[in-house]
Amino acid sequence: VLVKLHHLIGDAWTLALLGNQFNELINGTVPEVYSYHNHIEEEDKYIQSKRYEKDKKFFLEQLTKCTEPVWLSEDRKETYSAKRRTFIIEKEEAKQISDYASRENTSAFMMFTSAVAVYMNRIKMNAERFYIGTAVLNRSTVKEKNTAGMFVNTAPILVELDNSQSFAENRNAIEVSAFSVLRHQKFNYGDVLASIRKEYGFSDKLFDVMLN
Repeated sequence: VLVKLHHLIGDAWTLALLGNQFNELINGTVPEVYSYHNHIEEEDKYIQSKRYEKDKKFFLEQLTKCTEPVWLSEDRKETYSAKRRTFIIEKEEAKQISDYASRENTSAFMMFTSAVAVYMNRIKMNAERFYIGTAVLNRSTVKEKNTAGMFVNTAPILVELDNSQSFAENRNAIEVSAFSVLRHQKFNYGDVLASIRKEYGFSDKLFDVMLN
């Protein structure tokens, strides 16, 4: 079976979903499926809803807390070529990360986000407020989780560090901020940029680092 999808019409969840549905079919079970048209209709309703305005207000207020984005790189090369570096986390190191997350009642993602935030703080003249991007699933209902299509969204997490506090204390603050963003993840990142550009005349990007 060969499945070829452009990212315009399918995300990583979709590939896993199609694989699972295929397995159900060959096992004689009819999988639960929905049309992407349903999602489009729900999106149209969302755009006209109070929730949309509430989500928009949330991101506009975020910018008032950090009007000067901090970028890891000031390089503005007009190229799409990439330089990839791969770091392999060995089994023992992976266990240490997992144990730390379990002990601190957090996730590996929040630990890495906090580590990147501290790194940016150190190399950017102790900057305490900036954005880090992350990809969000953006599938909150059973129907959405059983629909093939492009749902994934990009969300800017506002990092607010305090150089007088410990790593754990800063991690807790970043985690609170991240969960706040997740509650508004349905608001499209393109709309975030359009809104802040219209409201504040903001023309730059919010971040140049993403964690997934």
